Amino acid sequence: MNFGSWKRTGDSSYVGNNGWIVSGGGTILSSNQNNNYPRMYVGPDTLINVRVTGTFEVQTYSDDDYIGFVFGFKQTWNQAWYGTQNMFHEYYLFDWKKNNQTWSGYTALEGFSLNKVNQNFPRTIAAVFPSYWVHTSSTGFNVLQTDFSTTNGWVSYTSYDFELLYTPTRAVIMIDSDTIFDQTGCFEPGLFGFYNYSQAGARYTDFNYELFVDYTMESENVCLGDTSRFTFIDTNGCSGLNAFSNLDTFYWELGDGTFSTDTNLTHIYAYSDTFYVSLIATDVNGCTDTMAKPIYIHESPDAQIYVPNHCYDDSVQFFDTTFANIGHNVAWWWDFGDLNGDTLESPEHLYANPGTYTVQLIIETNAACRDTSDTQITVYGNPYPAFQIENACDNDAVNLINTSGNGSGQITTYEWDVQGNGTTDYSTPNAAHTYGTFGQYSAELKLVDNLGCTDSLTKTVTVHPNPVAEFFVPSVCFKDESQFIDSSEVALGNIHHWTWNFGDGNGHEDSISGGVPSPGPLYQYGTPGPQSVSLTVETDSGCIKTKLRTIGVYHLPVAGFTADTACDNVATQFTNQSTSQSGNVNQFTYLFGDGDSAFAGNAQHDYSSSGMFNVTLMVQTNKGCRDTVTDSIRVYPAPATAFTWANNVCEGDPLPFFDQSTIAQVTPGGDQIVSWLWEFNNSILDSNQNTSYQTANAQDIFVRLTTWSNYGCSFIVDNTASIYPLPNAIISDNIACVDYASSFRNISKVSVGLIADSYWDFGDGNTSIEMDPEHIYTLPGNYDLTLRTVSNKGCEDTAIKEIFIPETPRPSFTPIPDEGCSPLTVMLGNNSALSVGTMEYHWFIDDSLVSEEFEPIIILENDTLEPVQYSIRLEATSDAGCIGAVGVEEAITVLPAPRAGFNFSKRTLDMFDPFISFKNTSQQGVRWEWMFGDGGVSSEFQPDYAYELSGAYEVTQVTWNIFNCPDTAAKYLDVEPVTTLYVPNSFTPNGDDINDTWFVKGFNEGRQFEISIWNRWGELLFEGENMNFFWDGKLPNSNDWAPNGGYAYMILYETSTSEVKELRGTFVLHR
Repeated sequence: MNFGSWKRTGDSSYVGNNGWIVSGGGTILSSNQNNNYPRMYVGPDTLINVRVTGTFEVQTYSDDDYIGFVFGFKQTWNQAWYGTQNMFHEYYLFDWKKNNQTWSGYTALEGFSLNKVNQNFPRTIAAVFPSYWVHTSSTGFNVLQTDFSTTNGWVSYTSYDFELLYTPTRAVIMIDSDTIFDQTGCFEPGLFGFYNYSQAGARYTDFNYELFVDYTMESENVCLGDTSRFTFIDTNGCSGLNAFSNLDTFYWELGDGTFSTDTNLTHIYAYSDTFYVSLIATDVNGCTDTMAKPIYIHESPDAQIYVPNHCYDDSVQFFDTTFANIGHNVAWWWDFGDLNGDTLESPEHLYANPGTYTVQLIIETNAACRDTSDTQITVYGNPYPAFQIENACDNDAVNLINTSGNGSGQITTYEWDVQGNGTTDYSTPNAAHTYGTFGQYSAELKLVDNLGCTDSLTKTVTVHPNPVAEFFVPSVCFKDESQFIDSSEVALGNIHHWTWNFGDGNGHEDSISGGVPSPGPLYQYGTPGPQSVSLTVETDSGCIKTKLRTIGVYHLPVAGFTADTACDNVATQFTNQSTSQSGNVNQFTYLFGDGDSAFAGNAQHDYSSSGMFNVTLMVQTNKGCRDTVTDSIRVYPAPATAFTWANNVCEGDPLPFFDQSTIAQVTPGGDQIVSWLWEFNNSILDSNQNTSYQTANAQDIFVRLTTWSNYGCSFIVDNTASIYPLPNAIISDNIACVDYASSFRNISKVSVGLIADSYWDFGDGNTSIEMDPEHIYTLPGNYDLTLRTVSNKGCEDTAIKEIFIPETPRPSFTPIPDEGCSPLTVMLGNNSALSVGTMEYHWFIDDSLVSEEFEPIIILENDTLEPVQYSIRLEATSDAGCIGAVGVEEAITVLPAPRAGFNFSKRTLDMFDPFISFKNTSQQGVRWEWMFGDGGVSSEFQPDYAYELSGAYEVTQVTWNIFNCPDTAAKYLDVEPVTTLYVPNSFTPNGDDINDTWFVKGFNEGRQFEISIWNRWGELLFEGENMNFFWDGKLPNSNDWAPNGGYAYMILYETSTSEVKELRGTFVLHR
């Protein structure tokens, strides 16, 4: 399809073809204008019953407005619309927008819309925007369908295939095979055109249309003998002219040898089969289309039923045995003859009563063909099983007595399953069975009669268990009651009677009706010793069991003990004298009368005080029997020996000791201390009450003091006294530079005790009492450091030490520059100072070491989208090892750089199509400058450019971001040289402004070109020396017109390869 024969209409804001450009030999249509009013480019052919196809693509990122097409176009197709004049619009409009957008107060939505336009619009924003921009539905602008969504917009540089099916009753629009709109209605023939509204860079290609016909059939499944109906055009009130305006001929082939030229037809097929019905149509241009569809002609079915006779209580399976040659059954209606039915293909049914029933089946095929079938079935009555059970106790036989009756037939078989395991145990009418253990069992009687009908009955058989007689009586001591505990049980049922025999001529009975004592009776025996006891129990099923046991009644023990006499600080010995006739005495408890106790037969006890005490012994045998005895004893007091001494004596001084001993007054007649004995280091003895000890050296002294009472009780106290050493004052220091903290440690030593206090003098007028202080000296120089140290025993020593404090450097710097675009080169100026000595330098950027030079030059980068600040720190180290540091946060700001980049729509082009589009792939840019290599420049985001001469060109893009930082990208492309001439074969200089001059078109790039024109008699009429010439058909040196007829020409021209060629030919002048 050649777009060269199409015409523009709509907005005429721009010259030429109203902003439309045809290229590619008429196969490519482009729109490069962004304006405020709709524009169309409309073809010359009136279309209906067609499939229209083509491709959209928007080749720009700089806009996001409407593209689309119109169809059913009715108005003049070369109509301009300019100024504020009116234009009548009558067509269907399909448009597609990229994004939501508000302009001049009107909001357009992203996505698709289908509209019917039939109104005169003035060329003003107020008149046009509510309809074409916003899609507000009105009488003259009817919005038929919309599909607005934030994900439905077109995407730049993406090719979309579209398809329009346009018939008198239906319009279907598809994008990339997805149906966007399917609109039914009354559609008329009209023109087709492409649509553009404020969207530059739109491109329409691959346009084509072809004939499209379709038809419908009432049903594709038809019963043999029924009428089939086919509809080509159901115009639904539309004029028949709409359907046939572009058709030349059409006809039907019905698949059975029948042909028809009717528009819509009916047909009755003579036999069943699958037929393919074809509609073949040809349009006025000679194009043909065929639509073929299958139709299935079905024979009527022959309904058949299979169902067997059966016994009552059995479900009946009904079977449809119908056979269909073509098609298949799709519906079933069963009548079971008992007012019940079903619609399944092969249903099951359970009759409520025996008897004879008439069954009917109606079937229907997928072609709605039906048939009916009837049959009879008989439901037999089952035999009636019944039996009685004579239950028994464990190990007794259970009798099963048959009482069954006949149904429709006579009982022939008896099957007894007395174990409930599915196995027949007896085949006689009656049965008797002894079970292996008590419990409940399922006993089943199954009957079979002579008609094969069966029935069964299951009952529960109970075999009662014998009880288990059991009891327990804990052994007791004499005079305690014996507790009889019944633990008898039975697996099924209940025990209802108990009989006790206590073995001494007495007994006891209980029954469930009188209330059973729990856990059993209590009984006190009159004499100790073993007793023989029995218990007999009986269940509510009459089962009886007896249990015999011997129980014990124990003799009581006799408690007794002896004790010696002692001082209160010496242990008293207790000796057991207890005896027992039943078992052994194995548990003892002494209560010593002072709150303490012991649990051994022979025990010792150390009384903490003196006096008289009542002692109790409680004993128990291994049978749990107890006895108790109580007696009194006396305990004499011992002295409470104690002494003290001076606790802060240093080496070389005497150490005094003082007696502090006492004794309690408990014994009648009085208690007192009568003698003392001192021992020093296990050798020196003294019997005075108070004493002293002296030595020249510091040491620990072992001291023991023993005292005696007037009853001979004594007590010893040991302790250790100390004579303490003097400390040795020692200073440890870590000297720092000026303005830094020097640290000092007191590492004084003492052989016994701790260093308790420190007194420091730093030599600069400052002092401290800390153990390990720090001090900052503000001036360099020598200082006398003094430490006085004191131990925790009050002994002291003094140390003096001379120290030297060195000078600290004073660093300073200036970054030049402190702001710029990435990558930024910075010189760090060093202004550091030191009075004496030399310095080394360490430069840190954001805590990372970058240089040790005096004044380094660094390069800082920023790969982000925002400015980045760098922190700088300078450390200066003197030759004495002193370090000075200075840091500045956010000292340098590095601005981000954009990233230039672009692509070509094509890398190689020629003068046939010198146009090229550039795709801007730069990042973070806000301003661009393009240099195309031939002197041409542009500041557009994505420019289009046409080269005038062939050659190799370097295309350069410079982009700047919001911080005015630049970046550059460059690529090469080739424009191939072309020399081509197009010479017309006629022209008509009649003054109608159409084809009034004769000229040559082509590509010559300014190379040599000469042309001469002669008449048929060889007379030279015209000469030209470049391709910009034209001949208006006049004779030379005259205003007279050359006559109609043939003329000859000769052209000499230089090709792109510098070769000179000659071209001769003729053309015709006619008016």
